[in-house]
Amino acid sequence: MPAPLPASSRTRVVRSIAIGVSLSLALVASGLLFEASLQDGMDWLDWFRAVLILITTAWLAWGASLAFAGLAPRARAPRRRSPACSPRPCCSCRSATRIRLPPSRASPP
Repeated sequence: MPAPLPASSRTRVVRSIAIGVSLSLALVASGLLFEASLQDGMDWLDWFRAVLILITTAWLAWGASLAFAGLAPRARAPRRRSPACSPRPCCSCRSATRIRLPPSRASPP
């Protein structure tokens, strides 16, 4: 198994994939609109519409692909023991438990 990439490299790879996917989806959507516009003849307004579809689809697909990339779970950090707790299972860590009172009921320092 290869060594894992550092966090900054992983971020670059994920964002590069997101940009590639979003641009390819935008080109497909713009191409479909362009093909539909060819049925009755191209006008300058059809070109303008195809460019706008390309820009907006790329923007939305980029945001969606980054959102999907952010849904992947991260590796969890190992749990640490509280320093007040004893490693023995018979102790209940009473020294680490505190009761927090609201400021109105707390005694002044």
